[in-house]
Amino acid sequence: MLKVFLSAHESGLCVLAAPESLAQADEVGAEQLSRIVALLADTFRYVLVSSEVSMARDSPAMSSS
Repeated sequence: MLKVFLSAHESGLCVLAAPESLAQADEVGAEQLSRIVALLADTFRYVLVSSEVSMARDSPAMSSS
C-alpha cells in the first residue's frame, strides 16, 4: 500500500514527498512517522530522511539503528 504514495526515479530510487501544505504536515504525529519509517525500512535496504531539525529531535524513528 505504501508504494502507491512513492514517486519512482529512473535510477531506481523512490521518494515519499512531503505533504503539500504545512497544515497537512502538522497532522502527521511522531507515532505515524515512526510507522511510516518502519514500513519503509521493511521495504528498502536504505531509508534516507530529510526533515527539519525539530522533527528529527522529536521522533525516535529518526535515530539511526
